[in-house]
Amino acid sequence: MTSELLQLHTQVSTELQTPFGGFTVSVPPGEPGLSDRTCVALHRGPLDLPGTLVRIHSACLFSETFASMDCDCADQLRSSMELIAREGRGVIVYQYQEGRGQGLEAKIRGMAVMDRENLTTAGAYASLGLAADVRGYEAPLALLDVLGLHRTIRVMTRNPRKLAALSGAGYEVREVVPLDYPMTPRVRAYVASKQTELGHLSDLPEN
Repeated sequence: MTSELLQLHTQVSTELQTPFGGFTVSVPPGEPGLSDRTCVALHRGPLDLPGTLVRIHSACLFSETFASMDCDCADQLRSSMELIAREGRGVIVYQYQEGRGQGLEAKIRGMAVMDRENLTTAGAYASLGLAADVRGYEAPLALLDVLGLHRTIRVMTRNPRKLAALSGAGYEVREVVPLDYPMTPRVRAYVASKQTELGHLSDLPEN
């Protein structure tokens, strides 16, 4: 799929109205059915200027659809949209890699172990014999290339693997932009565990 994406010079797009105003939503032509490599771009304004805001965001069914309070995935998505809306330009590439790439079944099994044994996500995955994070970023990077993103960018993430993937693809990360939103103690502990176990950057807001 990645090689096919890299050969594309156009995309299928439409306008989308959101609480944060209008965005364009784009997918590569011939995008297959939902899979762990499916991705879609949500963007606004010119993307070919230096310093464009960028986020690669992984799907989270439970928080984004069912309003789960166990993580901050939905908050990160909304905050990214709001920040792009304020600046007038930027792009979010939304990819369907549930459970840090392990899939929805593994995610549910991991959550059950977390509740039963009072473990973090990484700890629960380890107890199941699974790696903490196996997400790949080839498809999102290819879609950014299709969209003509400028090579000097500002990135909304705490995840060093995403920063490394962007840098490895030839992007210059001018700035890592923090996302500011209220956190419950439960979510704050979840974010802190990712800093400890996965090396995520620390930018916890004071609230």
